[in-house]
Amino acid sequence: MVIAGVKYMFVRGDAGELYAKKGNEGVVFFKCNTCILVAYHSDKIQPGQCSATVAKLGDFLKESSI
Repeated sequence: MVIAGVKYMFVRGDAGELYAKKGNEGVVFFKCNTCILVAYHSDKIQPGQCSATVAKLGDFLKESSI
């Protein structure tokens, strides 16, 4: 997949969340009720930490009907 002109490799995804990476960097997408969160992490952040933080924020927004 190409995001902002950079080619990333799809790693995993389901109906609400998608993760792609390029080397040690990655992008996380999270579907809320009315928006989609897009988060980028550099090689200094652990992928699991980024995914967990985005999921936590996404769950909060879903519960708030956003």
